[in-house]
Amino acid sequence: METNGGGLYSAPLFRPPRLRGGRTTVYFLAPATIEFNMPKQKTHKGIKKRFTVTAKGKAKHRNANRGHLLSGKSGKSKRQNRQDGVLDNYQADRIIEALRPIL
Repeated sequence: METNGGGLYSAPLFRPPRLRGGRTTVYFLAPATIEFNMPKQKTHKGIKKRFTVTAKGKAKHRNANRGHLLSGKSGKSKRQNRQDGVLDNYQADRIIEALRPIL
């Protein structure tokens, strides 16, 4: 009989129901192969929408403060925020790891 671990106290994979009188009728089919696949790593969808990875492994992002209320901001700040920001330190490593399945 196949067990679920092969140890001394391991229980059988299938325990048939007991009949009256304590008798048990057991019918065994050919043993089925059971595969256990590891779960796939999923892409973090929020990071996917906000970051892109450059060829050199840096993470590009859109700068903050350039979405609305631009009339109250100075021309210098609006001009400096046109360029995308770049992360190239440990934060970029974390972002790339979250995007791993699609890279």
